[in-house]
Amino acid sequence: VDPDNEAAAHPIHQHGGWYWVVGMGKYNNSQTVNRNFIMHQDNQGSLKRNFDYPPAKDTIQVPQKGYVIFRTKLDNAGTWIFHCHINRHVEIGMAGVLQIGEWEDWSTGPLKNNAKCETKPPSPTGSSTTINWFYGMQPGTYRCVAPGMTVTFIWEKGHNVNQLIEADYNRCILKDQFHQPTTGSFVWRAPTTTEPKDYFFACGLGYDKVTHIGGHCKYGNMNARIRV
Repeated sequence: VDPDNEAAAHPIHQHGGWYWVVGMGKYNNSQTVNRNFIMHQDNQGSLKRNFDYPPAKDTIQVPQKGYVIFRTKLDNAGTWIFHCHINRHVEIGMAGVLQIGEWEDWSTGPLKNNAKCETKPPSPTGSSTTINWFYGMQPGTYRCVAPGMTVTFIWEKGHNVNQLIEADYNRCILKDQFHQPTTGSFVWRAPTTTEPKDYFFACGLGYDKVTHIGGHCKYGNMNARIRV
């Protein structure tokens, strides 16, 4: 699903084999397109599928304000990445991994089952982390970090980050905040507090001067809670 009508249409590439494009479509710019909308359309039977000679691809351009439905074979066991082929988009997390089969099905060469990684993975209990910051995020973004660690909000352009009080965060109230877009990333460092505490953030774009609501926060889910 590509919910945007301003950014690039995303070329989605799959490793490890071909897939068959059985459905594809695009909506008007006035239509809000996101995961829930597409799932609702599909449940209503509005997303048609072509099972008669669908085109085989390893890369497909997902249209703006649109979607693609593909089927992939499960006969090539392994863990295969699929990702947007725009480099910057991969860097900020527009990727996933398909696990096909189990360890005993994979071609692993000389590697042994449960062998220790040479590089220690990051700690899941409070190390520095990132948030991919974009319009149409999944709601409920949450991170937990240790005191003194950093959280990096990553975006390309057209967004910003504001720290809010909880009451304004809950209603996406962006009065007296920064409403202009900036380019690049924003790094927030957690205070060295000894008591657990929540901190609240939102994008200030799409600000309504009458209601004081930030549109990117309210309608694009560009808000996050960080526990220290």
